[in-house]
Amino acid sequence: MMMTRGFSLASAWLLAMAAILPNDNLFSAANHATIDIDEDFEGKFEDQLVMLADSPTDLEFSPDGKYLFVTQKEGKVFYTTVDELDSADDVKPKLVFDVNVNYDLCFDGARGLSGIGVHPEFPAKPWIYLFHNHNKHGDCNAEVEKDGDEGPVNRLSRYVIDTSSMKIDPNSELVLFETPPLYSSSHNSGDIAFGNDGKLYITVGDAGTRVKENSAGVTMPQALDRLVGKIIRLNEDGSIPSDNPYTGADSSRCNVNGLSGNPNIKCQEIWATGLRNPYRFAFNPNVEHTQFYINEVGRNMWERILPGGDDFKGANYGFPFRQGMCDTGKTEGSSCQPSEFDDAIHWYRHDEEDGGACTGGAFYPNDAGWPTDFQDAYFYAEYAYGGINRISPGGKECAYPKCDPPVSAFSPTMKTFSPTKKVVSLQFGPHKGGKALYYMTRGDTGTKGDAGLFRIAYTGSNNRNPKAFIEADNTVGFAPLSVTFDGTGSYDPDGDKITYEWDFDGDGTVDSTEHKPTFVFTEPGTFYAKLVVKDGKGGSAKTTVRVDADNTPPQPMIISPKPGDTFAVGDIFKLVGSAFDPEDGDLPDTALTWEVRQHHNNHYHPFLDPGTQGNNLDLWPAPEPEDFDASRTSHLAIRLTATDSKGLSATIEIIVKPKVVEIELDSVPSGLTLIANGDKFITPTIITTWENHKFDIRAPLQEMNGVNLGFESWSDGGDETHTIIVPASKPPPFIAQYDKAKPRPVISSPKEGSTFSVGDVFKLKGSATDTLGNPMDNSALTWEVKFNDGNNREYYDFLDETNGNNIVTSAVHAPEDLITAAKAYFEIFLTATDSASGESKTTSMVVRPKLVEFELDTIPSGLEVEIDGEAIQTPKSLLTWDNHKFNIRAKSQSMDGNAYKWTSWSSGESRSHRYKAEQDDKLVAEFELAMPVPVISGLKDLEDSPTFKVGDEFYLSGSSRDADGGVMSSKSLSWELRMVNNVDSTYRTITSQKGSEFAFSAPDPDTFEEAETTHLEVLLMATDSSGTSSTETYALKPSLTEVVVDTVPSGLIILADGAQVRTPATITTWQSDSIQLEAPPQKKNGEVYAWHAWSEEDAAAPTFDYVVPRARKSGRPRTVVATFGDPALAPKIKSSSSGSNIGAIIGVVVGPVVVLGVIAAAFIVLKKRNKGGEHRIVDLRDPTDTGDPFKTVDLDHADTSLSEGDDNGDLEGASSVAPSSVAGPSENSFLYQTPIALSKYLLSTTNQDSDAVNPPADKDRASPFSPNYSSKPQSTNPFEDAPLTGGDDNESTASSNRSEI
Repeated sequence: MMMTRGFSLASAWLLAMAAILPNDNLFSAANHATIDIDEDFEGKFEDQLVMLADSPTDLEFSPDGKYLFVTQKEGKVFYTTVDELDSADDVKPKLVFDVNVNYDLCFDGARGLSGIGVHPEFPAKPWIYLFHNHNKHGDCNAEVEKDGDEGPVNRLSRYVIDTSSMKIDPNSELVLFETPPLYSSSHNSGDIAFGNDGKLYITVGDAGTRVKENSAGVTMPQALDRLVGKIIRLNEDGSIPSDNPYTGADSSRCNVNGLSGNPNIKCQEIWATGLRNPYRFAFNPNVEHTQFYINEVGRNMWERILPGGDDFKGANYGFPFRQGMCDTGKTEGSSCQPSEFDDAIHWYRHDEEDGGACTGGAFYPNDAGWPTDFQDAYFYAEYAYGGINRISPGGKECAYPKCDPPVSAFSPTMKTFSPTKKVVSLQFGPHKGGKALYYMTRGDTGTKGDAGLFRIAYTGSNNRNPKAFIEADNTVGFAPLSVTFDGTGSYDPDGDKITYEWDFDGDGTVDSTEHKPTFVFTEPGTFYAKLVVKDGKGGSAKTTVRVDADNTPPQPMIISPKPGDTFAVGDIFKLVGSAFDPEDGDLPDTALTWEVRQHHNNHYHPFLDPGTQGNNLDLWPAPEPEDFDASRTSHLAIRLTATDSKGLSATIEIIVKPKVVEIELDSVPSGLTLIANGDKFITPTIITTWENHKFDIRAPLQEMNGVNLGFESWSDGGDETHTIIVPASKPPPFIAQYDKAKPRPVISSPKEGSTFSVGDVFKLKGSATDTLGNPMDNSALTWEVKFNDGNNREYYDFLDETNGNNIVTSAVHAPEDLITAAKAYFEIFLTATDSASGESKTTSMVVRPKLVEFELDTIPSGLEVEIDGEAIQTPKSLLTWDNHKFNIRAKSQSMDGNAYKWTSWSSGESRSHRYKAEQDDKLVAEFELAMPVPVISGLKDLEDSPTFKVGDEFYLSGSSRDADGGVMSSKSLSWELRMVNNVDSTYRTITSQKGSEFAFSAPDPDTFEEAETTHLEVLLMATDSSGTSSTETYALKPSLTEVVVDTVPSGLIILADGAQVRTPATITTWQSDSIQLEAPPQKKNGEVYAWHAWSEEDAAAPTFDYVVPRARKSGRPRTVVATFGDPALAPKIKSSSSGSNIGAIIGVVVGPVVVLGVIAAAFIVLKKRNKGGEHRIVDLRDPTDTGDPFKTVDLDHADTSLSEGDDNGDLEGASSVAPSSVAGPSENSFLYQTPIALSKYLLSTTNQDSDAVNPPADKDRASPFSPNYSSKPQSTNPFEDAPLTGGDDNESTASSNRSEI
């Protein structure tokens, strides 16, 4: 028929477009295709391609009818407006979101972006839902074989779309759930829709888990503890609807990793189970309740459409046990009658060679305006065969055994619309005020150019547009290039006569109106020859074909793999190619794109999507066969396309075949049924598969000639069900040995692989079937548990033979020793006895301990630690049972001639304690050298006082215990008193003695410098019989006191303990220290001065011993002043005590009178010199002073007179080094400006307003040698609070207007 031919021409045109469009042109010019419809409706519909798309997967209209969203397998979401769909046949949608930018997606096999949904209240709730693959663990090739393995997952997420920019915010993602890691790259599903109940429904494929089981032995599509092979139902935010079927106490959320983690805990997300690949589902718009049909892609025999919705809460559709309307693997007979599962409402069979896949589906909206024949119709797409098919209620419905196989209640399948293959999604949507059926297809040939969005609209008797198609005998060559075009493939679906208008060179001028013209391209270039056909009734159509003059296609070459190469399951290919273009030369890798097709009989599945750019690419691990029947007819087609700089492409292909291996299955006796990879085979048989294919074989219980036979053994030593990996060459036959059936006991608790801890009890639960496969009573079960200590493999009875079921044993004891703890185990035996036949059979299970590893060590390492009395030398790594409690002790011991005693455990426990092994740990016992322990006691005078003063008496006693705690004798004790430097800890010994008691008196410091920088330490040393000693130390800190020494006149020299001190000076020493002060005769300004009096009452001579009193509570220093005057008036000091007293009396009486006169004269002179407002700073230090306050000065020759430069305020002879200790004033000392201070005292001057007397103070007053030093007196009285009697702090002070520093 012309229409069929016309469709093939359309495909040819689209293939041509694929060859000439640049690779980055995702969507391109649309065109029209013919249709192959039922004769009853021919001439009433128009099938139009409105948008080209690469690898499309799904489409969804927004509920407000304004937008259409489409998804691409590689992760992109696009949109267009409905108005654009109605007004143009060249729609170019806009990018909304690219999932792969934000997530690492996997694209092997069927993985990628699978489905899209839009919230029913859009745009008020601008939420877009996407179901896509996610490379969660960074390895798309990860092999997942069991729970806990890492691999890619599928994820459902909700995003927010900005309705003004129509862009999705990637940060708005809300992950609603993830599946477990995927076992294969196929069976992803991922359709999304809202029901009339406002709930969100999602289809989730089984990810190739047909023969996989959970830990309870339930096949994964059936298991309710995981989100595979399911229909999921959620609230709009991903929470669980309260009326979901599995929300009880035995349920939990599984949204994080798709698993509940316990085979007995159901996933709350599940609405229905038992599905293989529920690729698409469609919701019925004609009913108020929620009703949908599920289009499930079947295996090698049946496709089926399943019912769903409100009436199918908790439905189980039976996969992998059910396919079509029959048990798996069956096409007729009693296995095709209704089952305990929720069966299909429609099914159809396909042959193995052509395959089949029921994909997209849509209910006809009864208000769409189509003929009444479509009322309540349902459309589904057949991906492999091709075609959009219609079924309607009112079929014959005939069940087995009347009909074998059964017939559904729907009318027979009819090919109604386009025969296009690879349709992935159907949906009715708005079109020019009515509704049309839209469908997405991956293309009839699988190439990029003919994939896209089509629309089937009902036209009735209205005029339809003609269809335009071009064929050309040559489209590339050298100019002048003659091309003959043929437009006779164009046609009008209404049968109207069409006219032709050709524009060959794109100048807008009609070059020909013939139906088969020839045109010569004389100039080099790329041209798009356009044909417009018209029907004379206003209908028209156009198409173009590319012509290249002076440009030829590139020449691609596949380097790896090579033709003839073969592969084993899991092999990784390296895709290596190159291309040469006659015009461009060698093409870069960016000009190369790859595609790999997995062919299976007469159809293929995408293995590597077309358009995969680059070179030296790792191809996904080679697949396993889809099934044994297809093993010999399957292969991989490797396709390389090269595109030159002008967009001209060429493609080459090589075939890579699998390494085929034959596997022989047999049984004894022969003729029994064995199961391989879930399929049943009657022995003997040979199955064909591929090298490295991994699958299970099983020998089930069965009957033969009236005798029940049970499995005894496999020739390869495997269990009744075990996994084989196909070797490179044919292996020996796998033979299952059978015998007369015996009872079959099965231990269900504890679980295989479980472990135990100390204190656990074994809950023994099992079951058994008799020789006929019927369940046996608990009375037929006998349990026994034995313990093997791991040392000599001897068994000890832990539980004697016990009849029944659900037996609870006593608690597990601690291991007998730590050496063999890791090897020990329990073995549980279950025996089933058939009372009728007397046959019995025993099965067993080994349960091993949950081991805890702990490292045992000491510091220093190599010492021993006791565990339950057993010495363990460290370091040692030990294994024991979880929850094991034992005693652990660290004992004193010797190593390498040294004695050690325990000090601490790393755990903080006591020396001997009870340890509980709960987790891997490291225990370290810390030891120290075992030494005596001396103790000082009897610190009688320092119990309440932290300091001492000179002369304090100390009475100390001491004792010591040796390393073993014994009391040591007094002969082992020795004492020492040390003077210790505070800075460098150097010391000198003052005294020492042996014995248990020690008495001493606190000494004087040797020097004033020593007084400030030292303290006392008392040491008690204990030495044991081995010569090992240790010391106890007690530090004593002195009570420090400051004393200010001055003279009148100031600036003279005083000898303190023989050291020369220039006044005024502060001396810091220990309380009660005795300082010998001497006021020697000396010169100053040419005048000779002699001592007249001391401020201390009992000091009646120039030399006296001053005992330093304790410090004032106020912190101010004590003050001692020597008064000098005329030597002729100096008191006479007699050697006798009476003479001394008389001299002292004369000195006290006469001295002050003379001094008063001298000071008064000085005061008058000073007043005269200060008339100008200047204050003279006087430095009376020794001009030869080097900063050493203890430097010897020759008093007979030292001249302390003022120089001529003194009037300018400079300090004559001032050293840059401020005197320390006794040489310079401290911050608490009084700074005396002689003779002003003393004159003020004697004249009782209280007026402080005179700037001449009291110039402004400078901020820096720390040292009189500072350039910023102020001569303002610190006090109006140099003797204030320093009574001449030398009294204590309780004595009254001078008048209240005296200030304190």
